[in-house]
Amino acid sequence: MDLAHLPVDVIDRILVSLPDFKTLSAVIRTSKSIFYDVFQNHPVSITRAIAHNVAGPCLVQALRIAYTDYALNCTNGGFKDIAEEDDVLDRPLTRYVSSILERNMEAARGLENLFSLRYKDKAHETSQLTYEESSRFLQALHRISLGTTLIFMHKEEAFDPFEEYEEDDDDADDDDDDDGDDTTPEDRRGTHLIDCVTQLYGTFNATDLKQIYDVALFLCQVNNWVVSDVQGFWPIARSPNWQDSIILDPTALWVAWSTHVRVEDTASSFASHWEYACAVRLVAILRGIMEEKKLNSQRLKDARMGAILDTVEGEHDTCGRCHDECGLQLWGTTNIELWRRSKSMKDLTDSFLPGLLRSNMLIVDWIKKSLLLQRDDTGNRIFDMNKLASEIFELANDSDSGSWVWDQDHWYCTACVDTVFKENLWKWLLAEKKKRGETIPEDCWYGYNCRTMTHKPEHAGKLNHLWDIVYYDSQLDMYLSIDI
Repeated sequence: MDLAHLPVDVIDRILVSLPDFKTLSAVIRTSKSIFYDVFQNHPVSITRAIAHNVAGPCLVQALRIAYTDYALNCTNGGFKDIAEEDDVLDRPLTRYVSSILERNMEAARGLENLFSLRYKDKAHETSQLTYEESSRFLQALHRISLGTTLIFMHKEEAFDPFEEYEEDDDDADDDDDDDGDDTTPEDRRGTHLIDCVTQLYGTFNATDLKQIYDVALFLCQVNNWVVSDVQGFWPIARSPNWQDSIILDPTALWVAWSTHVRVEDTASSFASHWEYACAVRLVAILRGIMEEKKLNSQRLKDARMGAILDTVEGEHDTCGRCHDECGLQLWGTTNIELWRRSKSMKDLTDSFLPGLLRSNMLIVDWIKKSLLLQRDDTGNRIFDMNKLASEIFELANDSDSGSWVWDQDHWYCTACVDTVFKENLWKWLLAEKKKRGETIPEDCWYGYNCRTMTHKPEHAGKLNHLWDIVYYDSQLDMYLSIDI
């Protein structure tokens, strides 16, 4: 049937069913006489419908962030210019606001997938949250975004997003200099911004606060994964309250996770404001509000996400090797990347290398530069954790070391996965070097227990230390025992 003969109301139904604004723009450009004319007659209802398709039941919270971004980034406005959740649907949906909405929702959906994989159902890489659980998660995520948007989008000349901050008069009485207050104007503005963010979250009820806090802890976890992936260390070692100093911008965290870059490198505005923004400790602010309201505030290591989730799949699953009940702390093909990101680069170069290999800088540098951090010509990360794990477990299955047999259909605890990597990573490194066409030198007599390689780089490069005399002898004995 020719589209030109379709009734106007059918065309309207087609337009309001489109998934996003990019698709709407493409459809309108295909026919001015059909789609464009209908859109021009009903722009508000069509754009609102598509906004709902993009954001779902959390449209109000998602739009509030977009309007906040617009007010602070484009109009030099403040918090007084931002609509409340009850009023946000009355505002016009501009091209800028719709683009921010789509950008943030792409990140939100990606983070929901991660949240589900880590805390709901480890067997699926896409979200298994129910409609109610998804709504809670997204609402809380958007409310965190609102706070971080206020923090990041401030201007140097109008630092306070809530109201104009008044500097001390240059003509102030000289006696004021003796009051013992040596804080700078920037310190005072910073303190006031913290007060404003505290005021913002203090307006939420107990249920909302618990949900926001759970999602904030999850974002701390994502930050850990990003830092471990890109910078090679595990942030938890910094201090007992390390999570208090993390800035939790959801969109930035998702971009950093998916593109393997530092969080502070995901937006130009971060460069100048990153240290200051970290001082506005969102988790600490939330914990303070919850303690004031006498609500329990858990630490990340104890997080169960009970404010978001009604049920958890596989909560009592056991390890396929040691049979310990570990629930969601089990790893398999769908979530092995999370196991890897829970490790620091030091784990992979120290804890999982036998003998003295950890002190062989040529091998350590190869793991870092030619494996974990290697990128292609376009800057994309090449390293594939699933491929590495699969090949490591194949080596374990082929080994005669008495190790357990890896079954792709089973789940394994952290200790057991650590074990198979410790036993087989060095073998995989040698096989991978050969696969890449590297020239493997003659074996050193002492293998990976060689002391000379730890302090003589020329010796470390001259001979191969990725071998073990005990493992070699066992393989030789096995070969000689075969009847020919």
